[in-house]
Amino acid sequence: MRNISYYKKSFTDASILFPLGAFNCIRNLQFLSGNNLVLLSSDKGATDLEFVEGHQEHTYALHDSVFSYMVNYHAISQYFEDQGGCSFFTTDKTHHIITTMNILLSQTAIGLTNSRYTFEEKVKKQNLINYLYDCEYLLSSRSRNSAKTMLRSCMAFLRLSNFDPTVLTLCGTKIYAALNEINEHEKEALVEILANVRSNVYMIDREYNAFHWLGKIYYGLKLYDECLDAFHQSVKLFGPDDDSLYYIAACHELKSDYEVALDYYMRKLIFDPSCPLTQDGIERVKARLQGNTSLR
Repeated sequence: MRNISYYKKSFTDASILFPLGAFNCIRNLQFLSGNNLVLLSSDKGATDLEFVEGHQEHTYALHDSVFSYMVNYHAISQYFEDQGGCSFFTTDKTHHIITTMNILLSQTAIGLTNSRYTFEEKVKKQNLINYLYDCEYLLSSRSRNSAKTMLRSCMAFLRLSNFDPTVLTLCGTKIYAALNEINEHEKEALVEILANVRSNVYMIDREYNAFHWLGKIYYGLKLYDECLDAFHQSVKLFGPDDDSLYYIAACHELKSDYEVALDYYMRKLIFDPSCPLTQDGIERVKARLQGNTSLR
């Protein structure tokens, strides 16, 4: 089988799960369809070679009286492509569920442009299978749901809502609580979601001020320019408040704009004269300004 020789040439060290049962099913479906087969499949698995590279133990999951392994969708795609077929699949690494569409037709010259477009628009972008699956945890009362699990659920909810700003205000606390544990793939996906929410913001009651949560989450992601823009928009629409002024001051301090930072810390102090974070910020910025003056 060419699949095996492909992995042998590609790796000197790899741990490969080979879906032999899936290959047998596919061969039967090819026969039944007269080699005009379109196979849609969704499961926990992987489509890239990182899944097999290196010596590793592939863990399995227990489901009552049965168990399952991750599906090697890369091998299945290779099976189709070796016979002149093609494969489309979802690629977002923040999702647990992979959806693939494998096509093998007797007329191999067909370009399948419309099929590729439909898969991109209806499956890859909308990805209802993952988003509905992940939203389960928002409806669950189980206390053992981790911050990262809730982050995934909130991101799914935002995607399902077509990036509605009000949904962000409902999920903001849970998203912010998970930022210390976020990985690069999740950060990239979250930043894309926030950009889409930002383009949808409309004027609404302060209770649903999406700019507040955009700014706070951007701050947690250390994207200070984006944070500043969001909180300035919040001030413009709803007027100044203690949170907006504090985060604007903190961003300017981190960007070494100490005079601007001091101005906003002082404005924040008017709203909450006893806030220790604001008082500490004022002392730090004054010390920086005095230090800069003494160097001149």
